[in-house]
Amino acid sequence: QLLGLGSAEQPKSFKLGCRQNAACQGGAALNVVANLDFKPKLTIEADAKGGKVAVTIEGDLVGTAGFGVIASGACTLTKEFYYPEAPKPVATYCFYALCVTVMIQGSLTLEVKGSLEATATAEYHTLYKVRGTANLDLQADTLDQSGNTDFSVTK
Repeated sequence: QLLGLGSAEQPKSFKLGCRQNAACQGGAALNVVANLDFKPKLTIEADAKGGKVAVTIEGDLVGTAGFGVIASGACTLTKEFYYPEAPKPVATYCFYALCVTVMIQGSLTLEVKGSLEATATAEYHTLYKVRGTANLDLQADTLDQSGNTDFSVTK
């Protein structure tokens, strides 16, 4: 890897935020990948009799960039209801000084749970073929060999 930030297996992650209250919690994160890689192949050909050397370098320049955003949250709401609000006496039984009162009250507990997760991703991949050749004349009287090069980049 020539240059990079994260990888596809382990992207660079940034926490965008988290929030929580009595009933809900949620948050979001951003994952980023950006890589530039070059895998060169170097070839050298020499002509010992002619005093010439050809140096060729070729390879693939691969670029990758992408991001992903994930957001999630969950809520739980619990509510209790009583009917009637205060217990209602329905019967009283007494035996001398001892009395027993029967009371009635209904109870209802509701619990609502929910969760949500959303993901968005984008990726870009590019590949360039790079090839360059330099022909050097080792017997020439001139030191400037810059005119003997050929370089190309194709997609």
